[in-house]
Amino acid sequence: MSRKILMVTGVSASGKDYLLSRAKEHEPRLGAQIPIVSMGSAILSKLSELGKSADRDRMKHIATNEVMRDVVRGIVADLVLPYPAAVLNGHITYRQQGEFVSNPDIDAEINPAAYAVVVADPNDIVEWRAADLSRRREPETADEIAYHQDFTIQAAERMAVLLSSQCQIIENSLDNTNASSLTLATMVTDICPK
Repeated sequence: MSRKILMVTGVSASGKDYLLSRAKEHEPRLGAQIPIVSMGSAILSKLSELGKSADRDRMKHIATNEVMRDVVRGIVADLVLPYPAAVLNGHITYRQQGEFVSNPDIDAEINPAAYAVVVADPNDIVEWRAADLSRRREPETADEIAYHQDFTIQAAERMAVLLSSQCQIIENSLDNTNASSLTLATMVTDICPK
């Protein structure tokens, strides 16, 4: 599979979507020649095709891990492989049916050139989640978010070593969104030079 894939990951509400939207200011190919695939939306669409409907925050409760693996494989084949490069925006670790899950076999199949792990202060994430009325995320305390965030960082770093990929931790806070979005844009340019 193509090595021109940037996997942008982080816990829910860490700022992945926001930083990617800002990264377009620095790298105009993002969203055009280089698609940004929102894995949550793409998974919902694929599950709907399979006759399983749910909202974005409940989908992990209706599908088994094996179904999710098949769905992700289909998304990569349909939405990523046709392009010379792509950004996948999603979770490499998540809670599914009450347990933390990671799918290193899927990461190995995707074989990203780099991981960008978006992190933020867990207390900020709690506030951002509370302010986002469009979502029905499972409640997590700041301590639980910190644990989940650490688990995600460790998973990304380990997969990067196994796949000979790069891994960058990107801090998201109100004080550094421009610098963080520039870092994401630079990572895209590094894997797919102009």
